[in-house]
Amino acid sequence: MEAACFLLLHHRDDFVRGEWPPALKQRVVAQARQVESCVKRFARETFKSTDSSHLRRASFVLLEVPLAAVRPHLRRAEPPPAIVDELIRTTYAAIIDA
Repeated sequence: MEAACFLLLHHRDDFVRGEWPPALKQRVVAQARQVESCVKRFARETFKSTDSSHLRRASFVLLEVPLAAVRPHLRRAEPPPAIVDELIRTTYAAIIDA
């Protein structure tokens, strides 16, 4: 839970700038590329396109919705209730089926 709260307070770019060890910076950059690759693959497989609107939808449904759903609970240092999973699934279905 503490690690999730720590990551909630920081953006990955925070670990690329500043006085962080070079190895950490390299890992952050590599993970960012991997996330981008996964989002692009998801868009290609789901929407049959990687144009900007489909990449935006993919990023929103895969990254932003889940984070927004759990953020309030992480801030309160509590596990998200089971309904959060349902809310994420419902939002996912609404976006993907649109």
